[in-house]
Amino acid sequence: MAERILQLIAELELRPGDRMPTENELAGRMGTSRTVVREAVKILSALGRVRAHKGRGLYVADDEGMLGSSRWGGFFLPTDLDHVYMLFEFRRVQETAAARHAATR
Repeated sequence: MAERILQLIAELELRPGDRMPTENELAGRMGTSRTVVREAVKILSALGRVRAHKGRGLYVADDEGMLGSSRWGGFFLPTDLDHVYMLFEFRRVQETAAARHAATR
């Protein structure tokens, strides 16, 4: 789905900073659910290709994004989806532990 969204960006000739269709519109165009689109947007956000602004919509990213920056050096390859999935798994574990800790406090 992430690749299909990138194709749509190219087809619509969207440029960095341009507003994209909403998640609902993307789901309708792609013939899938909003949940699937949301997960694809998360991946594209992590790759620095799309920016989601809460309450304002989705935009084509105008920079490399957090994971595309040089601070990661050769350790993390944001173009390798396995690495992106590992990051999400790490975040799930960390955020679950943080939420559990906060709830007990």
